[in-house]
Amino acid sequence: MEVHYLVFVLCVIWHGTDAIMWNLAPNTQKCLKEELHANVLVAGEYEVTEVTGQRVDYIIRDSKDHILSQRDSITKGKFTFVTENYDTFEVCFISKVPPERRGVAQDVMLDIKIGIEAKNYEGIGEAAKLKPMELELKRLEDLSEAIVQDFTLMRKREEEMRDTNVSIVLMFQSPQTTASYSSVYSPWHVSWVSPRGRFSTFAGISRPKSSLNSTL
Repeated sequence: MEVHYLVFVLCVIWHGTDAIMWNLAPNTQKCLKEELHANVLVAGEYEVTEVTGQRVDYIIRDSKDHILSQRDSITKGKFTFVTENYDTFEVCFISKVPPERRGVAQDVMLDIKIGIEAKNYEGIGEAAKLKPMELELKRLEDLSEAIVQDFTLMRKREEEMRDTNVSIVLMFQSPQTTASYSSVYSPWHVSWVSPRGRFSTFAGISRPKSSLNSTL
């Protein structure tokens, strides 16, 4: 089954924006992936156009393939879960069409809210008998905490990227690595991982090189 990943920035899609919609082709699946802190509430609402003889399932997993929520043959509904650890989570919608049928694409609408956006503050205020001002202060307190957590996550990502870049530079600065690489490939062969998870190549074609003194 073909898999497509819809990659979005944390603060754009997962932080209380309008719902998104896309076409789900027959017998394919599309997933949204994001990193989240521990103890974060996630609430989602979805709707799928119905097509006779076709079904769409959804599944929510972490990086260890632990299932947080799952449902088959969906049309419209909601889901909620709370993250236990800092991890990468994905929400996948899967189209399933029998081989004997000619499938058609289905529209999928998804609205995801996390953290304070997912909380029902009206219900919290009623349960705790909070005054309007007290409830607003509670919301602002939660918002401040969420902002601090987001900046902490951004700083952690920055440090991880810096460590990775330093490791790569040190690796390619070593004489053994330089000689080994230059003896086989030209510096024009460059690869990267695209957002869809595929390897792509650009900037020229690999070619043999005979000199071991060449550098990158």
